[in-house]
This record gives sequence, structure tokens and C-alpha cells, in this order.
Amino acid sequence: MSLLRVCVVSPGELPVPATRGGAIETLIMSLVTCNEKKHQLDLTVTSVADSEAQQQAARYRNTRFLFIKQSARIPDTIYHYWQAVWKRVFPKSHIMSSLYYRKVLKAIRGNHYDAVIFEGGESYGFAAYNRVFHGKLWYHVHATPVRRTPSATFNDVLAISEYVAQQWSKWCTDHNQHLHVLHNGINTAAFKQTLTIGERAQLRAQYGFSDNDFVVMYCGRLFSGKGVKELVEAVVSIKDPNIKLLVVGYAHDTDAKRYEQEIKDIAQSAGDRICFTGYVPNADVWRYYNASDVQVIPSLWEEGAGNICIEGMAAGLPIIATRSGGMPEYLAPECSILVDKGPQLVHDLAVAITVLQKDPQRCEAMSAFARKHAELFSEDAYYTAYVRLLNTFIQH
Repeated sequence: MSLLRVCVVSPGELPVPATRGGAIETLIMSLVTCNEKKHQLDLTVTSVADSEAQQQAARYRNTRFLFIKQSARIPDTIYHYWQAVWKRVFPKSHIMSSLYYRKVLKAIRGNHYDAVIFEGGESYGFAAYNRVFHGKLWYHVHATPVRRTPSATFNDVLAISEYVAQQWSKWCTDHNQHLHVLHNGINTAAFKQTLTIGERAQLRAQYGFSDNDFVVMYCGRLFSGKGVKELVEAVVSIKDPNIKLLVVGYAHDTDAKRYEQEIKDIAQSAGDRICFTGYVPNADVWRYYNASDVQVIPSLWEEGAGNICIEGMAAGLPIIATRSGGMPEYLAPECSILVDKGPQLVHDLAVAITVLQKDPQRCEAMSAFARKHAELFSEDAYYTAYVRLLNTFIQH
């Protein structure tokens, strides 16, 4: 049986291979990496041009990369404003807001594909694609829809959680699409690496933590929707001097920096029990998981999925998380404690942290289960589910 011919269209903001990071770009590379080993798809990936990415792309034998040269700034800006005005005057028109997508169509229109899959990005304005690839357009939802979402040209839609699928059904203007849930996957092996006893002690000592301390870890960007302030307040409220908090992450814009300063001001009352690492390269994050005892994910908004908790589980950390969006779909009660996002959040986080600190046997059992459970969301599991969905639902 011939392989399915699939063209994966990246959002066009960062390159693929993911030389400059990006959650969607990294997820696309999970497909590419697994396809090198299993080769169950005839795969094409589009990307903005990038010299380093193009060098890396040459290493892959089972994936074709199409690099789209970025438009000069002035034409791109003119097009952006032109299409915005056009849509206001003609709201029912289908105009792509990105020159990148127009160039991708020009590059692929002469090819036969069983599916053209848009990984995130805009979901409106693809009438031109629909004329060329009618019935073969897929859209992969990576963000939780929060407003009216036109998407009539897509035949099938992938959602990263049941929660996101429900929100898509609520906000999407087209209810004739086939909607599928495909949970994310990560390179779990990268987070299963372990430090030696000496390395672990050295990293903890770098932040003033000893072997006897119970280190709570937060990992992620610093802004109000992530609930870091509430977590800091919870740790401040705990009077046990051996319960420490390691905040791994950074503030990415001006508002976030103001928020960061606010939580640092609150943290001062805990003395040296709360430390902020600042930016940590992705390749080194596993070390901080490995030096911690529990991970807390105190999100106040509705997380679409749970990549951050997959990382923690793969590293063997018990998880304390809010009941946020699709997060509970990725966690299991055997390795996590879920708390509500309501007015009792600070209190409930403090209680959950204290409960685990006082029960090392429970933590050990949660840790063992977490490592096994994380494999449900590995790159291999993601690739297998991706291919199975395409083989089941693609119209040959």
C-alpha cells in the first residue's frame, strides 16, 4: 500500500526544523523525527526560510522541506493593512491575512496530496486552497478558541484535547467538519535524564537549597494567567522553613515584567525560601525538574493542553495542578493532585504542597506512576495516533 502524501503547513512565524524554538514547530519536528524511523508518511513540511533550519533539514531523508522566502518588510506591511481594510469592507470575503500562506499555495499547488494540514495559524481565508485541494484540507487547533472562528474550508479538524474540541464546536462557524482529538506528545526521553547525586546537590545549592529541603518547582512564562502569584502566596503562607520554591521562567514583555516584580516583592517575605532562575534554555530545563521534588502548575486560564505536565511526569515529579482546560486529560489521579481555580486557590495549593511534603511514600509512588503515564504522550505515541487518524479519515 502506498504511503499517504501529507503536506504539513507550519504557521510561518518560526522556522522548521525548530532552530528558534516554538511549541508548534517543535511538535512538527516530533512528526519528522518519528517519520525518519518509521516512515509511514510521504511527508512534506513548509517553513519560512532560515539558513540554520535549511542546514538541519538536509539531514532528514524521509521529509521534504519547502522553505518560503519571507517578503520584504514594506510589501508585507502593505499587504497586511490592505487585507485588513478589505475584510472590513467585505466581511464575507476570503482573503488570507498572510503573504506566507499565499506563497505556500503557489509552491504546492502543482502537487498531489492526500491531506494538507495547517498546524495552527489563521483558520480563515483559505478559499483559494479549497479550490485546489477541496476535501483535503485539515486544521490542527493548538490554541483554545475564545471567539467566533470562521473555518468553513476545512474538511477535518484536530484538537489537542477534548476541552479544545468542545470550545471549537462552540465557536466554530462550520459544524459540518469532522472533529478529532489528538493529544500532544513530547520527547519524554529528554526529561528522563537524571543528575548524579552530586550534580543534584550542586544545582540545589546554587539556589541555597539543601538535600533536606522539599523543593517545589514552577516552570513556564511569568504572567498573570499562569497563577504564579498565587503559588508564591501559597508558599509564603507555609511556615515550614524546609519547603522551598524554585520559579523557572522569565517575563516575556513589559506587562509580564511588572507582574514579575510584583511577585518578587511578595516573595521577599519568605526570605531565601523562594528563588527565581530567570531564563533557562530548553535543553537544560530537565536538570531543574530533576533537582525538584514536586511540580506545581497553578494556571488561572484554561490551558488547551498539558505539555508542561508531560515534562514533569516524564521527569518523575508528582504534579499539583489546577483544573484548567485540557490539563486534567493529560494527568492521572495516581500521579497528581487537582485543585480548583476559585477563591480558595492559595489555601488549596498550600495544603496540597504540605500534604506531599509530609508523605514521602506517596510521593515515591506518584513519581513511579508519573514516569509510566508520561509515555502515553511520547513522540512515538503522538506519531502513531497522528498516522492512524489520517489513515482512518482521509478520503482516498
